[in-house]
Amino acid sequence: MEKWMQIDVKQIGEVYTMCNLYADGYCVPVVMKTEDYQLLHHKGFFVRPQNKPDTAGALNTSDTYYTKT
Repeated sequence: MEKWMQIDVKQIGEVYTMCNLYADGYCVPVVMKTEDYQLLHHKGFFVRPQNKPDTAGALNTSDTYYTKT
């Protein structure tokens, strides 16, 4: 069985960043500190160089990660 996850960044604030975690068809809202988002972005976890909305309204996104169980 294959499982997957991806994170979309929806809103970036001064203190908190709002995201959606997609896992196996479920969408779960996630809040992280903006400084943590910036660190992950700098390290390449989020794939877009700019925080510009796409057609789905996501400002940035991670790769989609897969695992087999």
